[in-house]
Parts: sequence; structure tokens; C-alpha cells
Amino acid sequence: MGSYIFARAIRYIKQTVRVQTDDVRDGSALYLMMMHLLALAVFYI
Repeated sequence: MGSYIFARAIRYIKQTVRVQTDDVRDGSALYLMMMHLLALAVFYI
């Protein structure tokens, strides 16, 4: 179960990175990616 959540999260982050290339003008995409990484860290602490 944990590995499934991890794989889904990685796929989601990859999509976010792809979107970030379009929204690079404002830092919101980068901020969203940082929030996703923080959420992942909370999962495994």
C-alpha cells in the first residue's frame, strides 16, 4: 500500500513539474511542488 501511494505521488509530482515549465513566470507552481514534497515527508515521518 505504501509503495502504491509513493508511486502515485511521484507520478503526480512529475505532472506538476511538467506544468511548472508553463507557469514558470509566477512562483506558484514551484510553491505547489514544495508543498507536495512536504506532504510526502509528513507521510513517511
